[in-house]
Amino acid sequence: MNNSTKRQARTRSDAAYEHIVEVISRGELAPGAPLNIPSLAREFEISQTPIREALARLEHTGLVRREALRGYFVAMPFTARDVKKLIEARLVVQPALAREASLRVTPDFLESLLEVIEGRGEVPSFGVEREERFFALVSAQSGNPFLGAAAASLAGQNQRLAIELRDEGGSHAATDAELRAVYDALAARDPELAASTTKHLLESSRGRALQEVSA
Repeated sequence: MNNSTKRQARTRSDAAYEHIVEVISRGELAPGAPLNIPSLAREFEISQTPIREALARLEHTGLVRREALRGYFVAMPFTARDVKKLIEARLVVQPALAREASLRVTPDFLESLLEVIEGRGEVPSFGVEREERFFALVSAQSGNPFLGAAAASLAGQNQRLAIELRDEGGSHAATDAELRAVYDALAARDPELAASTTKHLLESSRGRALQEVSA
C-alpha cells in the first residue's frame, strides 16, 4: 500500500470514527445497542475495514465495548461512581508522571507545553483534547513507558466522558490557570510541586465532571 492509499484509508477510518461518535452522542444508538459492521459499512458507503479500525479506536476510549464472538456494542454511560473511579486512577498515574518529567525538563519540552496551553497551530485552545495533548507530552518526557501506557488508556476514558457529556469543549477539562500551574512547576524543576499541581487539577476536574453527570 503506497502512502496515498494509506492516507485515504486513514481518512475513511477517521470519518467513520467521527460519525459513530456523533450518532452515539446524539442518542441515536442507545446504550447496549449492537454495532453491526456490515450495516455500518453500507450506511457510510465504505468498506468494512475502516469501520473495524474506527470501532477498535472507540473500544480504547470505552465508548464501545467488544464481546468475544458477539461483536461491538455501545457502552453503558458513565455514572457518578465511574467518574470518581476514573479520577482516582488518574490521581495515581498522572502526578507520578509529572514528578518524573520534572527531573527531565528541557527547553524544547517547555516550549511544546506552551504551544499546547496557548493553542498555537492546530492545537485546540481549550477543552479535553488540549488537556490530553498536554499530559501526553508530560508522559513522554517522564521516560516511564509503563505509567505512560496507563495514562494513555485513561486519556481515552476521559475523552469518552467528554463525548457522553456532549462536552468536547471541555467544561470539565483543565483550565488555563490549572495547566499553567503545572507548567510553572515543571519549569521550576520541582518534583513535588509538579505532582501537587497535577493533583489539584485532577481534583478540580472531578468536581466539575460530577456536577455535569448529576445535572
